[in-house]
Amino acid sequence: LVVFVIFGSFGMIALLTGVISEAMFEKNIMRLEDERREKEFKRRSMVKACTEMFDKVIINSNECPVEELFQLIPEICSFFEVNNVPYTRHDLHTMIELMDTDGSGAINRAEFCRGILQVAEEVRPMLIMELHYDSLAYFRGRMDTCMEQMQHEHEEIRLFR
Repeated sequence: LVVFVIFGSFGMIALLTGVISEAMFEKNIMRLEDERREKEFKRRSMVKACTEMFDKVIINSNECPVEELFQLIPEICSFFEVNNVPYTRHDLHTMIELMDTDGSGAINRAEFCRGILQVAEEVRPMLIMELHYDSLAYFRGRMDTCMEQMQHEHEEIRLFR
């Protein structure tokens, strides 16, 4: 009888521990899924707000000079305060200066939204991949331009001989 009670109680403890652990794992998975959905919703609303801010400044083309975007700093500040994003005014000025990732001298809607989201969100692997892609695209464009100029110069030299 004593052996049955001892083994029975160990069995009950193991069973209860398994049930409790499984419930904890399920709650954790549900919590993570809820957090992911909340982040995705917040990101979509931030992209929409960024697009609306950019569209206020843009007039004719799809790009806006950097100087014109500085007038959006008060609106960006209030946007960050509403969304509880830590920032400094210096960061905003620097962010606007660095938004032009394609080197065109003007900022398009995608560059503007990405710049705002980079400040609002923490560093994530996708951000690093985007920066890597932007860098490669920029340098590829510059290399293509250099190659075209070199070929043009080479043809001029060949014609000159």
